[in-house]
Amino acid sequence: MRDIRPDLEERLNIVVNEINAATAKLALLHVQRDQLKKMLEAEGKRFLASPTSQSITQTLDALSGAISGTVLTLVIKEGLADGKPYTLGELAEFVAKSGYQFGTRSPRRVTNFALLSLKKANQVIRVKMPDGNRGWQLKK
Repeated sequence: MRDIRPDLEERLNIVVNEINAATAKLALLHVQRDQLKKMLEAEGKRFLASPTSQSITQTLDALSGAISGTVLTLVIKEGLADGKPYTLGELAEFVAKSGYQFGTRSPRRVTNFALLSLKKANQVIRVKMPDGNRGWQLKK
C-alpha cells in the first residue's frame, strides 16, 4: 500500500491556486462592472441632455458605437470629448484616474495601443500640439 498524502497535497495546492485565480478574476469583473455602471450613468445623463432634434438613426448609431466599444476606448473618448488634443502621457493619466485596471501592464503602453486601434477605426487623429509635441484628438 502506498502513501497518497503527497498526491492529495499536490491536488489541494492546485485547487487553492485555481481558487486564487478565480478570486482575482472576480475582483477584476467587479471593477469592470462598477466602471460600466458609472459610464452608463454618465451616458444616460449625456443622452438626456442631447438635443431633441437628433434623429433616431443618429441616436441608435451613437448608442451602438458606445455599446460595441471597450471600456478602455470609451474612457479614452471621454477624455478627448472636449475637442482639445492631449499627449499620450496626459491620456494615460486620465485613464488611470478613471479607475481602469491595467494589471501589471504599463498604462502608457496600454493607452497607446488603444489609441492606435481608435486611429485605425478612424475615430481619433494625431495632431501637432502648440508646444511642438504630437498629441491625440477625436476626429471631427
